[in-house]
Amino acid sequence: MPSDIKTESTLFDRRTEFWRNYRIGRPAIPSSFYQRFYDYHATHGGSFGTVHDVGAGFGELSLELSKRFDHVIVSDPAPKSLDVARELIGAASSSFNKFSFRQERVEDCELPKASVDAIFCCNAIHWTDLDKAMAISTDQLKLHGTLFICLNGIPKYDSAVQPSWWSMVDNCLADVKKRMPKADVERILAIQDNGYDCIALPESDFEPGAVRLKLNMMGDPAASVQAPESSKGGPHVSNVGPHDRLEEGVEEDWFFDVDIEGLRATVGSYPFDPDPDMLERHLSKLDTILAGGTCRGHWPVSILMATRRT
Repeated sequence: MPSDIKTESTLFDRRTEFWRNYRIGRPAIPSSFYQRFYDYHATHGGSFGTVHDVGAGFGELSLELSKRFDHVIVSDPAPKSLDVARELIGAASSSFNKFSFRQERVEDCELPKASVDAIFCCNAIHWTDLDKAMAISTDQLKLHGTLFICLNGIPKYDSAVQPSWWSMVDNCLADVKKRMPKADVERILAIQDNGYDCIALPESDFEPGAVRLKLNMMGDPAASVQAPESSKGGPHVSNVGPHDRLEEGVEEDWFFDVDIEGLRATVGSYPFDPDPDMLERHLSKLDTILAGGTCRGHWPVSILMATRRT
């Protein structure tokens, strides 16, 4: 596994327009998502002192975390993303002093050991050198601290729309593959298509019974970000522990209706930078399918929750 991955800091080093699409095109995070984290943290002996929002992007989730935690560390490798986060948090929060900002990759984070009560990492861990990022994050946690990692991948749509959506996403991914080393692309996509089952939560570091929750998978064992025919179809790498709690379900909070502008915002919320003509051809086809209406979509969600034991 590469030890000097700087992909995220370049792909996501974007200003307001990208994050505008991100706010529109990514899921409206339901209150149940945060409450699940808070409940788990409280019932496992966690304190609501300091939470580290790893790969925080433009800071929207950091704002929510500040409602329960005394201090929120907002970290991201992309300086422009942190600029947007400072602006958003400064405008939305009357308690700006509750936040501190760190422009760094989690692999390079120099926070003291056992210094945070929770690690919160949403849609970011797959961009990292996974082994190193997990080791650094684990070291930061206090005893009874919570490691919360989640992925909501790419949305799935009604059967009439999904094939054309897959085709557009695959063409956009082809552009990313041209701009990044092949090994990095394959590693990142494999971690996502794996639904984070490849992430180990060893009982030497975490209490037995770590939770692995999968929502709205609809028969897909992972939160796949590629069309089935585009996936390498390799073995499903599992580091699920013998005492890990495997849970699954369907939650309507992650379902939504979307029109063509919503689809445009969603594809614009990923760091693709595709050929504009190619993108417009695909969006035009989707617009024809929708015929001025909407389609139903949902977000597949993988959540890992574990408690620091040493």
